[in-house]
Amino acid sequence: MKYITFIIVFFTTLIFLSCEKQIESKPICLYCNTDTSKLQLIWSEINSNDSLGARSMAPIITDYGVLFSSYYHKDDAEVISLRDKKDGHIIWSWNDWNVYTDVSVSHFVKDDKLIILDHSHTYVISLIDGQTIWKSSSRPNYYGNPQGWIEGDKIYKSLYRSLRDSVNKLIVSPIDHQEWDTVLTLVGKDSYIPDIQSVKLWMAPSGDSILVFQNRSWSFKKTDGKIDLYAYNLSKRKIQWIKEDIDPDGNSHIYAITIVNNICVFNGSYGYYGFDLNTGNRLWQKKTSELALCISYLIGDILYVKSDNDIFLRLDVKTGRELSRYTGAGNYATSLVYFKNKFYCLAADELNSYDMYGKKLFSHKSPFYYKPLPYYSVFPGIGSGGCPIDPSTELMYIADEKYVMCIKVPQ
Repeated sequence: MKYITFIIVFFTTLIFLSCEKQIESKPICLYCNTDTSKLQLIWSEINSNDSLGARSMAPIITDYGVLFSSYYHKDDAEVISLRDKKDGHIIWSWNDWNVYTDVSVSHFVKDDKLIILDHSHTYVISLIDGQTIWKSSSRPNYYGNPQGWIEGDKIYKSLYRSLRDSVNKLIVSPIDHQEWDTVLTLVGKDSYIPDIQSVKLWMAPSGDSILVFQNRSWSFKKTDGKIDLYAYNLSKRKIQWIKEDIDPDGNSHIYAITIVNNICVFNGSYGYYGFDLNTGNRLWQKKTSELALCISYLIGDILYVKSDNDIFLRLDVKTGRELSRYTGAGNYATSLVYFKNKFYCLAADELNSYDMYGKKLFSHKSPFYYKPLPYYSVFPGIGSGGCPIDPSTELMYIADEKYVMCIKVPQ
C-alpha cells in the first residue's frame, strides 16, 4: 500500500511540475529585435475571408475616406471599398468591372472621382456614393505601368491593335464624361514597334502646353529595345523635339517622369536622367546598377532615391551630383512617404523609417505578425504596398495580408 501511495505521489508531482513549467514558458520569438509595441493600432478590420489572405491596392486617402481593396486569389473581381478614416467601417464598395481584374491596375483620385485604368478598360467612379459614372473598353496597351495617366482634367491612354502593331496612338478623354479623341500617332520604323509610356504635362515658359513622354519601342527582328524621349506641343499640334535611344547600353524599364524647374527627371533600370525641357538636351545622367528598381521622392531641388539593394542617395536635380550616400537602408521598397523630416515605406514584410540622409531609424512588423493562426498576418500583403499619412491627424493607413488598419505614425 505504501508503495502504491509513493507511486501516486511521485507521478502527481511530475504532472504538477510539468504544468508549472508550461505556464512559465514563453514563446520563442524569431524577430525579438523588432519592437512592434511602438505601432499604436487605432483600428483594424478584417479584409480577407480566405485562408490564403487577400491582396489590396495601396491605400489612398481622400476627402471622403480611405480607399482599400480585396482580391482573393481566385476568379473573382477585386472589390474596392471606401472606409471611414476614424473607425474603418465600409462606406461603400465597388466591383462593377467590364472584365474581372486584380490589383495590377492604376488608381488615381481627382477631386470627387476615382479613376481606374488597366490595359484594356477605363472606369470613373464617384467617391461620394461609389457609383460608376462611366466606363469603357478599348484595345489594350500591353506594357508599362501605370496603364494610363491623369493630367489636368483629362485621361490619357496608349492604344494599339496587337503586340506586333507598328502603329501606336495616344488617346484622351475628359474625366467627367467619355469622349475619346486621338492626340497623336506614332508609326514604327526600322522594325521597331512604338509604345507610348509615362505621359506628363508641362507648361512651357512660352505658355504652350507640352506633353512629355517616352517611347519604349521593341524590335522582334533585332531582339532589341530602345527608349526615345518626346516633347509634343499640344498648343501647336506638333512634335517639339525627340531624343532617340537615350540609353544605348540597355533597354531600361519605364518609370514615371518628374518635372521640376523645366527639367525632366526619370529613372530606368540603369540610372537616373535629367533633360532640359526647353531644348531636349541631356543635362546629366547618374548611371549605375546600384539604382536598379529604385523609388524616389522630390523635395525642392533634391531627389531622394531608395534603391532595392541597400542604398539611399540624395541627388541634385539640376546637376545630378550625388549629395550623400547611405549604405544600410535595406533591400526593396514600395513608394516613399514623407512626413516631418522622415521617410516611411513598406519593404519586404516591414514598415521602415529613414532620416533625411537615408539612415534607417526603425523596422516594424505588422501588429498581427505575432498573433497565432488564423490571425497571423504580415506586411505589406501580396498586393501593392503603401503607407499614406494624413498630416492633419498624423495617422497612417496600411493593408497587410488579412487586415486593413490605421496606426499612429511611429516616431
